[in-house]
Amino acid sequence: MSFRCYDIKKNMIVYDNRMKYYKDKFYFKYYKIKTIYNSQSNKYYELLKTLCSEYESIKMKNRKLKTEIRRLKHQNKDLKEIKPLFKMKVTKFVKDRQKIDLCCKICMDNEINTVCLDCCHACVCSNCALNIIECPICRKAIKKGFCELFIS
Repeated sequence: MSFRCYDIKKNMIVYDNRMKYYKDKFYFKYYKIKTIYNSQSNKYYELLKTLCSEYESIKMKNRKLKTEIRRLKHQNKDLKEIKPLFKMKVTKFVKDRQKIDLCCKICMDNEINTVCLDCCHACVCSNCALNIIECPICRKAIKKGFCELFIS
């Protein structure tokens, strides 16, 4: 019996040692997992923090863009109101410019109705053609004279 009691005691000690070993191994793995988790948790926390800040900056940019869109729509509305007035002024300018292009380059009163035969420039009226000795455009001496021009 004593042998048996000793054997049981020995098994209990072995069992206790094994329990201690597994307990230590468990705690080691537990703390290892816990540290990994904490480090991963910190990484995820930092990532989440970065994402939140990026989200906030995107929201701010979105607000600014919406404000800019509203401003541009208002400006476009103003431009649509101005467009007919501008078109009318451009048309008037073109007509005035055509009148200027057809006016004599010397007196600016009469229409162009003569052509210089030397250089073929049509730039003066018949009244001014009598008084000039060189072409007002190219400054070439007039030797052949002028010819009357009919614009239809």
